[in-house]
Amino acid sequence: MIKKSLLTFLILVAVLVAAGCQNSEPPVDLQGEIDMLKAQVVELTDENEALKAELAAIETEDPESLLELRNTLDSNLYGTLNALIRGENSAVTEAFTPSVEIEDGVITSLYGKGTVEFIIPEQPMNLRQRAFWQDGNTYNAIYEIYNSGYDTPDERLNTLNVLYLKQNDTWQIDAIFIDE
Repeated sequence: MIKKSLLTFLILVAVLVAAGCQNSEPPVDLQGEIDMLKAQVVELTDENEALKAELAAIETEDPESLLELRNTLDSNLYGTLNALIRGENSAVTEAFTPSVEIEDGVITSLYGKGTVEFIIPEQPMNLRQRAFWQDGNTYNAIYEIYNSGYDTPDERLNTLNVLYLKQNDTWQIDAIFIDE
């Protein structure tokens, strides 16, 4: 009889455990959190897709327009420098932002927390562009100066740094200086 009671008890426990495990509804206090997390997943998935589309548009459009901008500003810089060397300062004032001053053969620009100066050379500079990048309404170009006054080319290589700002759809030089 004890075996039958024990067997009946075990069957009853197994049935109760099986019935308890079949409840697939989460507790009420967790259901709200689950719903909130599902909504976040949907929202973040949508945001991720929008960012992917925006990035794809930038990647396909930017390289050509950036190279075109680089070529234009590079050409304008050579023209501006040559005009300055010839002493035609008034002809190139529109190439600079209003904060840049040209006086007595020196271009003074605000840069960072101070000012930088660029002495206008007497002869054209032999430049090669090393780097360029655009960040919104700013464009930076760095040029290697091959004839920087040193006896041998490997002795020292200075760079000419040019910072442009885009104002009213026009790119203007906001700072120009030599970095040693």
